[in-house]
Amino acid sequence: MSVPLVIAIISAGGLIYGIYQGLSQNAWLRNAKVANGKVIELIEKSAGEGGQTYAPKVRFTTLSGQSVEFVASMSSSPPNFRVGERVRVAYLLDRTEYSIFTLGQCYGVSLFITVLSAAAFLIALIFLYGDEILNYLHPAQIVPNK
Repeated sequence: MSVPLVIAIISAGGLIYGIYQGLSQNAWLRNAKVANGKVIELIEKSAGEGGQTYAPKVRFTTLSGQSVEFVASMSSSPPNFRVGERVRVAYLLDRTEYSIFTLGQCYGVSLFITVLSAAAFLIALIFLYGDEILNYLHPAQIVPNK
């Protein structure tokens, strides 16, 4: 089995997974309520090799008036949010699942996996079918032997 074929198979799996994650998140967001919140703290997390990342801790009030605090699942260095920054929060009424309502926080992981997998898949296909592509783009004039 050739290396480009293995890469194509693995990246196809990544594409399927990334699209599935994005669609799942989309379904979750369609059922979610959105409230205004505020970043109240940056939680430091270890990133390995002495590095640190920062996850925002957010406080918001639900439609029923309940005050909720949660730490975002995604962290970064440097921090993407500042203490005191106002954010929108997506949440489900019947579960304790919360997300800061930004493209990166909602779809960042699925977008990253999908785009990276699509690029790897395309490159693998180019290497798998490179000769055919080259012959199509530059048809050679074959000179018969005399």
